[in-house]
Amino acid sequence: MRGADVPLDATSAMVARDKSSHRGLRERTGLRELCAFSVNQDYLDEIGHLRALEYLEIPKFFTAKDLDPLLNLQNLRILKINSPRNILDFAPISTLPKLERLHITNAWKMGEIDWLRPLKDRLRVFSFDGDMYRNAHLNSLAPLEGFDLVALLLGNTKIGDTSLAPVQSMQNLRFLQASSSIPRSEYESLHKALPQLKCCWFHDEAWERLRA
Repeated sequence: MRGADVPLDATSAMVARDKSSHRGLRERTGLRELCAFSVNQDYLDEIGHLRALEYLEIPKFFTAKDLDPLLNLQNLRILKINSPRNILDFAPISTLPKLERLHITNAWKMGEIDWLRPLKDRLRVFSFDGDMYRNAHLNSLAPLEGFDLVALLLGNTKIGDTSLAPVQSMQNLRFLQASSSIPRSEYESLHKALPQLKCCWFHDEAWERLRA
């Protein structure tokens, strides 16, 4: 669907850019949910005018270089982005006052997540993932210490310092997905600290399957 073809009163849309086919989307100011394909910088600028957005998903072919247009999306609650290959500064995301769920996939140039700190008291779900062909990488989970998360999803992600100690401070955390590259002793310590937490690596069966 072209941007100009989205009904003016629409509240949700899926728009895949072909050249300049996204133009006109900025006038659909009632949109609350948007799935946007092939987002370049001009398309992201267009999205930045949709101030009512609560859900934004950019599933692939994301070539924009600057996330500043997101600064206008003050009502955004859920953000999902895949393969932001040209993005070096993710800090604009941390200014979103209502953001509760953040999902980032295949962000190969991101090793540090210090920029997340301003989201400490409002982010509930953080997902950082690679894919089946290549692991994502974070140097440390230390910047997440004290976050009020209920779910931390780190599938296909390697942690440089292999420490889960920062996760022990997340008293409301209920679900953890992480990698077998983290030592079993780290999972054992975490399980003692947060007995209510659900994680497959707390169970002998998971490690036995890994050895099989």
